[in-house]
Amino acid sequence: MHLAAPVVASRGNKQTSDADAGINLTSEDQPTADALNSGLVQVSSQPAAPVSKLPVGGDVKEAVLISSVPPTYPAMARTQHVSGSVVVDALIEPNGRVSTMKVVSGPAILQQAAMDAIKQWKYRPASLDGNPVAMHLTVTIQFRAPQ
Repeated sequence: MHLAAPVVASRGNKQTSDADAGINLTSEDQPTADALNSGLVQVSSQPAAPVSKLPVGGDVKEAVLISSVPPTYPAMARTQHVSGSVVVDALIEPNGRVSTMKVVSGPAILQQAAMDAIKQWKYRPASLDGNPVAMHLTVTIQFRAPQ
């Protein structure tokens, strides 16, 4: 199988197939579909050259809740006897404050109350080798409808 060389438009709007255009597509370096299907050519996802290794491990400590504010039960949820758990993904910054949140699940009528409460919480930040680092934390707040 042979592929035609690409045609690249130069600045003068004339078409050329010069190699210096920066695109070099040839079929000689690529395995054909027949070779792949017959098992003669194998494609590997392994890198061709050794890759430098990233440091792994270290002294990791998770963020710990220091102070919390209970959520305010929404009046409408109370009158409708809505209860349930709101699960929130919160980003705890190196200063121990919650910066961003995303609701994962829970009754829509309770979500804002949960986020308003979590926004006021304070954590001892997570640390890596003794240095404070940001960390995502999943927080679950349970709302129980008053009986």
